[in-house]
Amino acid sequence: ESYPKWIDKLYRTIFYLFLMFPFLSSSSRFLRNLTFLFSLFYLPLYLDGSENGKNKKFERKNGILGRLIRGSRYWKWIKKRYNLQLILTKPLSPKPYIFAIHPHAILPLGISCNLMSNINNSQELLKGIDYRFLGASMAFSIPIYRDICLALGNLDAAPHSAKGILSSGKSIMVVPGGAQEALLSFPLENKILINNRKGFIKLALEFGVDLVPVYSFGETDLYNQIKTQNPIILSIQNAIHQAFGISFPILTNIIPIKSNITTVIGEPIEVKKIINPTKEDIDILMNIYKEKLLELFNTNKSKYIVDGEKAQLEFF
Repeated sequence: ESYPKWIDKLYRTIFYLFLMFPFLSSSSRFLRNLTFLFSLFYLPLYLDGSENGKNKKFERKNGILGRLIRGSRYWKWIKKRYNLQLILTKPLSPKPYIFAIHPHAILPLGISCNLMSNINNSQELLKGIDYRFLGASMAFSIPIYRDICLALGNLDAAPHSAKGILSSGKSIMVVPGGAQEALLSFPLENKILINNRKGFIKLALEFGVDLVPVYSFGETDLYNQIKTQNPIILSIQNAIHQAFGISFPILTNIIPIKSNITTVIGEPIEVKKIINPTKEDIDILMNIYKEKLLELFNTNKSKYIVDGEKAQLEFF
C-alpha cells in the first residue's frame, strides 16, 4: 500500500531541497533568486502525485509537453541508428491488458522508443488500447526527468499505482526484470530475471486481465558490461539496488553501440479472474506465461538475431 500523502510529500520536499541546496546556497545572488523562483513554480507540480495515476487533473500523457516530446525528431534519429522495428503478431481487441516486456537490458532504448513514441505506428497497432508504462519509483523523485517520464505516459510501478490504472480500465506495460535485470545484460546473450517476479502474474489474476508477452530482440547488444564475481562489487551493486531501486552495472561504453532492435508483441494469454489467487494459482499461470514467452522467442529469434538459431532464452 502507499504511504500517507503527507509522508510522501514530506519525503519529496526534503529530497528536492537536498538537490537544490547547492543552487540555493550559491554565492551568485542571481542563481539563488532564479532557483527560488523556479522552486515556487515547480514544487507544487513536483508534489502533485501525478505518478500514482490517481489524479486525472494532472494527466500529462496527452498534454502539450507529451505531444511535443513524442513528436520530437530525436525518435527518428534513434529509429534510423538502431533500425527500430515494432511487430504485432496478432491484432489485439480494444480492452485492458498487462503487457510484460523483456528484457530490461542496461537501458531499454528500443522498448521506450517503440512504445512510448509513435515512431513505428504504435498508436495504430494498439488502437483502442490506452496504456501506461510503469517505471521505478526513484525516477519520479528526480526533478524535470520526472516530468518527461509523465509526459511519455509513465507512472510509478508501485502496486497501488498499477491497481489504480487497471481499475480505471487502462492497460499497463511492465518490465518484470526491472533495473536489477541490467546486471544480466550482455551482448548476444538473452537472460531475463523472472522466476521470482510474480507481481504482474498476481495482478493479472486479481483483475482478470489477459497477459501479453513482449520481447525486444537486440536490446542487450547496446552496451558492453564487465562480468565480475567480486563479492565486494556485487555487494555494492546489491546495496545500491536495495537503497534506490536502480542497478549499477560496470560498463565499458557510455554511448550505445549501433545495433538492430526489434520489439515483438506476442499473442495474449487468456486469464480468468481470481480475486484472491493462491500461490498455486500464481505458479500455474507463471509457468504458462514462461512457455508462451519462450515460444515467442524461439519463433522469432532467427528473424531478428544474428545466428539466431543458436540463441537461447535463459530464465533466472
